[in-house]
Order: sequence, then C-alpha cells, then structure tokens
Amino acid sequence: MAAVTCTSTPPPAEYDDACTEPRVIISEVAASGADGEPCHDDWVELFNPHPTRSAPLLGLVLSDDHGFDRSDRLALGASGCPTSLANRSYLLLCRADSPCGFAFGIGRHDVVLLFNASGSPLDETAGCCANSAQRSFGRSPGGAWTELDVRTPGAPNTGVAHAPPPAPPTAPLAGSALGLGDLRHVATLVVPPPRPGAAAVVDLSGVAVAAWEDLSSGGWRATLQTVVNSEPAVIEVEVEATSAASPPVLRRRRTFLLEGFEDTEGIALLPSGQVAIAQERRMAVSVLLLPPASSSEGDTASHLETRLGLGAANTFDTRLPAERNKGLEGVAYDPEQGLLYAEKSPIRVVALNLTTGAVADLFDAPSVLGRHVSDLAGAWFAPRQRVLLLLSQESRLLVEVRAVQRISGTQPEGVALSPDLSTLFLASEPNELLVYSAEKKGTPIFKAVGASGQTAGVEARSSYA
Repeated sequence: MAAVTCTSTPPPAEYDDACTEPRVIISEVAASGADGEPCHDDWVELFNPHPTRSAPLLGLVLSDDHGFDRSDRLALGASGCPTSLANRSYLLLCRADSPCGFAFGIGRHDVVLLFNASGSPLDETAGCCANSAQRSFGRSPGGAWTELDVRTPGAPNTGVAHAPPPAPPTAPLAGSALGLGDLRHVATLVVPPPRPGAAAVVDLSGVAVAAWEDLSSGGWRATLQTVVNSEPAVIEVEVEATSAASPPVLRRRRTFLLEGFEDTEGIALLPSGQVAIAQERRMAVSVLLLPPASSSEGDTASHLETRLGLGAANTFDTRLPAERNKGLEGVAYDPEQGLLYAEKSPIRVVALNLTTGAVADLFDAPSVLGRHVSDLAGAWFAPRQRVLLLLSQESRLLVEVRAVQRISGTQPEGVALSPDLSTLFLASEPNELLVYSAEKKGTPIFKAVGASGQTAGVEARSSYA
C-alpha cells in the first residue's frame, strides 16, 4: 500500500487562497483507519490552497504534540516523498513503515503540527481528534476545526460538522442535581494488597471505572482501576453482581507497581489505555500507559504483576504562583477539554491543559465550596452532563455544584461512577471499596432539572450511610 496519495480536485471554497506565496496547510486528520480507505491506520491530509502555484514541501516537518525535535517526526521532501504539492491539491500521509509514512500515533487529545525547516510552526490542529473509524477531524466551511461525519482522505471535506463541545465551566457547575437519595449501599468490599502475601492495603486512595458490562441476568460486571500509596501501585479489580439481587463480589486481576512515584492519591482514565495519576506531595499529575491485558491471561490475571517507571510517564506540574496547598488529591478527566482535579488546604479546583501544560483555577472554590466542605479528596467528571463530582474526606460529603450529599466510609478518598450513572464506587482508606446502586436498575444518579437550574442552587443534605 502506498503511504502517499496526491489528487488534484477542486478545493472547498473556503480554502481559496490567492496569496503571493503558496503555502501548505493541514486539512484533515484521522486517529484510526477504516475499511476501504487508502490508509489502514492514522492519517494526515495536507492541502495547497493556492489557485495557480505549487507549494514546496522540502524541509517541512510533520509531528505530534512532542514537537519539532521528536525522533519519529516526518521530514517532508526527503527520499521517497514528493518535494512539492500542486495548486489546489491534496497530499495524504499514512502512518506506515515506508519512506513517506509517519511513525507517531495520533490520539484523542493529540495535536498534529506542521513546521518549517527552522522549527517554526506553520499550522496545527486545534482540539484534535476524533478517535473513531467513522469520523475524522478537519476544517469545516469557514476553516474552523471540528469533527466531521464523513471522512474524505485526499479529497475536499464534505462531511457535516458536529456541534462544538460545550465550553468548560468557569463558574459553579449547574444543570443537574444529585439524586443520591435514590441509591442504596449494597456492599463494602476489601481490596487485596498489591501482591499476594504482602501486607494488607492501608491507604486505598482512588478509583476509576475501566470497563462496564450489563449482564443478561440483570446483574453487572465492572473492571476498576484502584490506586494505593503506601506502596505506589494501581490494583485492577473486577467487581461483579451476577443478578440484580446478588451482592457484588471482588476479584483482583492485575497489579501495576509504580516505581519512582510518591504518595499516589487519585486516578483517572484517559483514551488509548492511558491513566492520569495524582502525586500529592509533588503536586504533579503523571500520565502513563497501562499495558492491555492479553486474551490468554484468563483467571491467572489475579497473579500478574507489572512494574512501570516514572520515567515512562509524562508528568505535569500543577503548582500555581504563590501556591500554599498541601498537595494534590483527586483527579478527573474531561474528554472534551482536558483534566480537572481537586486540591486541599486551601480548597482549590484547577484545570490542566494536557496540550500546553497550562494550569488555572476553574472557579473560586473556597468561596463556592467553603461553607460545605473543609477539604477536597477525590473528583469525577460526567462528560455528557458536564458535571464535576467532588469528594470531601474531612466533611464526609459528596458535592456537585451546590448540591450536597452525606456519604459513608472510614476515610473516603476517591469516587467513580458507572457509564450509565446508576452505580457509584467510593474508595476509602484503609482498604474499603463501597458500592452504591440505584433501587431501580439503570436509574441515573443525576436528575434533570429545568433550564433555570434552581434545584442545583439549593443546598440539599440527606442521610447517606
């Protein structure tokens, strides 16, 4: 299969460019391949919008968010690559093992950049990418970047653009209210130590839902990633309720020992098998890849142990100027905007941009939350509802905006919900995993409210033990 496809077709009107010097722009990007397309894997489409002149490619460099100096960047115009792109023509580059194929992968929140020979950026994707075999990420009419319903590698973009995602919250979140009063405490499970024969877990600090399955019997099965910090590790467990009336049982599957990490307090799942882990005293978030489970592991998975080093992680410093916080506690992932996480003493909620590393306060947390809670220990984000759920250890409360619900647990540290929002998991020191489920299967915890959001503006305290 060829890694390069050039076509000379009439361009979309918005790309018409009568500038004196021709230039090359990024037109469309796909984070996965699709049947029937020229590329079997990720691809990038370049376009020369000049109406009459060819654009030189020699010396241009294509890379991802690791930048110009990345070792697996693609130098355009080199041996096997075209040295120019005709006017109003497209150049399709595939992720492939060939002279003009690129080696880096494109992820859900990656950035693809085009540089000149001196390393100055010429163009980049903004908000990339659609991690789907049905959609791509490209320029819509008007030139703005958006997800496209129809992929057109090597041709003009004709797909219907998706509506842009909601803007990240800059004030207390609203739009729904917690319905935790509809949940019942169904189990308190004990998470086993990181390794067979090791001392019991004494500091379970975070939990995330990696997989969820509704069973035909009316029960459910969940794969959870839990994090502990006495011996920094991620312990993967499976929790299953074989029927609606059966209590859930817990089985350990795999252990990832985190070498070089310190005081690991929270965990959130990112795309492509990555996790974000909060390190409290270092005030840092480290993103690393968890190796996928092999199909041959079966029941032996409970004995599998993998060592992962801090050097393999991408670590972000979350400290702000004049920072006085004791440390970073909970971390939650917003797939549209980036990472949201909570810090304690004083109460603070900050947003981390995974592309630039920039950190900023999300809202004035002490003013908004201070009368409800004295600390923040865990966080979880509901993408569809655009709701941030915050857990307080000292106040033993679960907070969504101005709605407050009392929770149990010896020392609650982490929170996560199932994809259907009907089952809630609390990680609590020393080693408790508390499970709460809706009285009626499939009933979401978040209750819809009117456009005025009045319910969310009312403090609601209810017994939740």
